[in-house]
Amino acid sequence: MSLSLLAPLVDMAKRNYKKIYDKYQSSKADIQRRSCRNKARRALGLKVGDPREVDHKDGNPCNNAKSNLRLTTRKKNRGRDNNKWRNGGGVKRG
Repeated sequence: MSLSLLAPLVDMAKRNYKKIYDKYQSSKADIQRRSCRNKARRALGLKVGDPREVDHKDGNPCNNAKSNLRLTTRKKNRGRDNNKWRNGGGVKRG
């Protein structure tokens, strides 16, 4: 096996995962967003490993009212403008 193929494995061994977690996943905003996502999944009864996603009709990830939640596929959920609650009620930016 070539040494160039082993280089990515060596780089992964040097990675400081605690530092990465502290920087990208432990801020108060990240914890709040993760909490909102988990609450929405529980509200609709999704189990771990279920491939469906929860779609927030108004785009606000922290509005977990049952009337605002619906099940959808990952493709449909990622394809819609979920930032409309941030930019003035559905007006597309750019």
